[in-house]
Amino acid sequence: MSEYRLASFSASIQSELLMIIKKQLSHTRVEFQRMGILGSVALVHVLANPELVGELSDDGQLNQSSASSLTITDPTRSGVITNDQRLTQAKTIIDMVNASTKRVPEVAALFMDEMASTSLIHDIHPSLHSYLYDSVSETFQVLV
Repeated sequence: MSEYRLASFSASIQSELLMIIKKQLSHTRVEFQRMGILGSVALVHVLANPELVGELSDDGQLNQSSASSLTITDPTRSGVITNDQRLTQAKTIIDMVNASTKRVPEVAALFMDEMASTSLIHDIHPSLHSYLYDSVSETFQVLV
């Protein structure tokens, strides 16, 4: 029973955090948008950290034995989400930030800069790394 309560509590916190980030990103003041960027970068880092998700082996398979005991829950099922779902959520957050910052170049640049810094300082999952590369390339092609 306590495992169910922990999963439910974790799902609640995750939902609240996403709601706050969305509100900050959609705010009209740049200061709040910046806070939303920092929160979203931190959340993407947690969701896509190879130590938490599991690293890819030489044959490209996800090695879940290297994953830590940190669990993130799925609020719709009150259960622990899989590693693929973590990466999907991280990609969804990246897409949400890109959509929210299209019209505010200063905030979009902050997101790109923070994600670049995060990927240099901390490891992120290789599949998310390539997704970020494609996302940034697409953004610059649209701007040019």
